[in-house]
Amino acid sequence: MKLNIEINCCYVCEPIYRQDGSLFAVELLSRFTANSLDLSINPGDVINELDVENKGKLFCDQILAAQKYSQWFIDNQVLLTINIDFDTAGIIVSDIELQALMNAMPFLRLEIMEAFSNLSDGINNPLLRDLAALYPLWLDDLGSGSSSLNAVTANIFEYVKIDKHFFWQHNKHTFPILINNVKKYCLGVIVVGVENQVELEQLRGSHIDAMQGYLFAPLTLDELTQTTLQQFVT
Repeated sequence: MKLNIEINCCYVCEPIYRQDGSLFAVELLSRFTANSLDLSINPGDVINELDVENKGKLFCDQILAAQKYSQWFIDNQVLLTINIDFDTAGIIVSDIELQALMNAMPFLRLEIMEAFSNLSDGINNPLLRDLAALYPLWLDDLGSGSSSLNAVTANIFEYVKIDKHFFWQHNKHTFPILINNVKKYCLGVIVVGVENQVELEQLRGSHIDAMQGYLFAPLTLDELTQTTLQQFVT
């Protein structure tokens, strides 16, 4: 994909594993490089500079890239998540053609970024409410500073991702209580940012449902769909 700025964009899948080590989902992430120097660019820096039109182009391209592998996700019962912000959410709820593409992808989940405007309003946020009526939503990075527990209690998120530092801030006795309280309002909890085997083992004894992080190598969509699920077991 080429946007109206001097960068190239490609996609990788960051795996999300259940407690039993099986593959639960992947998050589709954008990777940007400068055309002239072939240097990596921080994705957040690029996305923050995009106007609404180009954010829409990027999201549509992500959907089209994932759509090519729809049958693999359906056959293997693996979910695919894409992070969206307020601007992209507005595009989704107003674009009927885009919705038609997304409706044919039952494995698709939308992750609401922590900076989503008025996220703490939960179901009282009109755009968030409209989006939740269309597609399953996940809350990204609870505990990272911006996400609010008020958003969790709105009962509009299928899964909630917790920043790993939020996990370490609580001792082993209070964390299960926190997780169980969050689970009253969603199907499960995922801890993000797992970086090493020690963290993995510590999390295995918790009440979380899945884990994501640098410990688990990202793959391209081609690599992902050419690998058997048995090879993903951690």
